[in-house]
Amino acid sequence: MRWYSSTACRRLLFDALVERVVVLVREPWDAAVIPPANDPAYRRTVFGAGYGLLSFRVDEAAEVIRIFDILWVG
Repeated sequence: MRWYSSTACRRLLFDALVERVVVLVREPWDAAVIPPANDPAYRRTVFGAGYGLLSFRVDEAAEVIRIFDILWVG
């Protein structure tokens, strides 16, 4: 395992998050539906080699994704 400074870790996290969000803006359905309601507008996806979890809502009318939860393990 490679160790990074706190600043380097934050930078890696931010870069991984931005990369995933850029893809989701273009393809918001490339993520799993969040149970238990299974409303297709509410989605969750992993990022950063599986260390991050991003939850968001797709607003098709406004053509936006609204991120409401970001979790990073590590």
